[in-house]
Amino acid sequence: MGTNGLMDFIYRASDWIIRLAYVNFLWMLFSILGLIIFGIFPSTVAMFTVLRQWIRSDKDIKVFKTFWSTFKSEFLKSNILGFILLGIGFILYIDFKFFSTIDGWVATILNLVLLSLFVIYAIVVLYIFPVKVHFELKTIQYFKYAIVIGVSFPKTTLLIALSVLILQYIMSYITILIIFFLGSLISFLIMRMTNSVFRVLEARAYKSLQKL
Repeated sequence: MGTNGLMDFIYRASDWIIRLAYVNFLWMLFSILGLIIFGIFPSTVAMFTVLRQWIRSDKDIKVFKTFWSTFKSEFLKSNILGFILLGIGFILYIDFKFFSTIDGWVATILNLVLLSLFVIYAIVVLYIFPVKVHFELKTIQYFKYAIVIGVSFPKTTLLIALSVLILQYIMSYITILIIFFLGSLISFLIMRMTNSVFRVLEARAYKSLQKL
């Protein structure tokens, strides 16, 4: 890599660091303004909306305006989506605690079923927000799309899960990253990889239309 190439890399890296730190600040700010429980989900949708546009080469957007308008317009719908997600997770947790008190072959079968449900739930958690900002669907359809897409692209799903786990592990040791990049960096990785999946789906849809 020559001097010009190195400088270009440093510039682009610095640009992304500033962008991610800024959107992470907005994510934390609006989450707090929504008293966390009511702010975290619309803030996350707003963050993914901004990241999606950046990843799709629309880097000249007005970030605060886009974030704020998305936060307002998606406040109710994203909270409904988020609380359903929390409710499902709570039910799975209660089931896990209950099944752990049971012995024998029945417990083994129930735990296998529960493990499968946990995997499906994890897929939904990874894909639900990218799907939310990419498609216009009814609430229940976001869950269906997240599951179908996640299962249809197992390699990408596994790569996303591993990337998130590795990043969380790194942040547990370099805690300063949590302040500046907790939400944005994890979301960026997820959005970046799911965007490649969406492009594949768009290409397939285009080819199908060409055959008509």
